[in-house]
Amino acid sequence: MRTATKLSQLSTLVAKKSAVEDILDAYNSHISDRKCLPFYFNRRAAVMLATDGVFSNNSVAPSLAYITFDKIQTLRKKHVYTPPYKRVNEIVNAPGLRIRQKRLDSLEPQNPAEDPYIVTILIALAQEQRRRRQQQEGSYFCVFCNNYFARSDNLRDHYAVCAERGDSGIPEWFTEVGSDTLVNYVP
Repeated sequence: MRTATKLSQLSTLVAKKSAVEDILDAYNSHISDRKCLPFYFNRRAAVMLATDGVFSNNSVAPSLAYITFDKIQTLRKKHVYTPPYKRVNEIVNAPGLRIRQKRLDSLEPQNPAEDPYIVTILIALAQEQRRRRQQQEGSYFCVFCNNYFARSDNLRDHYAVCAERGDSGIPEWFTEVGSDTLVNYVP
């Protein structure tokens, strides 16, 4: 509990990551050497998703990813076009920079916990766990993203089935800790 309190007060990424490692180590979840998760689409790895750390517990497959909202913003800034400007006489392309900032603002959700990057990490964790489980069983099947839940009638069916079972249908996939997010997928 003291480590969780410290985590909410820490400001540097290294200190926060160390505190997260201490917390998860108590639950036999250890950080792996990888910091990226493969995201599969159309049965092949489409992109490697950057995180601040990938953890697994006694199994080979990753079960938890750690990422800060600052890291997500940094990644987003790297991938949005920056208009060129010349430093001759300190002339800056101010209109271009305003357009870039508007693009960044339009990509950032109002609620950071609802960021699509977090959902993508959850999908990548699920894909990796399923892929590893099927490799252990001797068969190989690559999970790929489809638009099943993109249609509203499928979502209604999903929540109707969950209501019959007596649950909300909203899995507890992540726990917020201060301004950081621990993303956890349990199959």
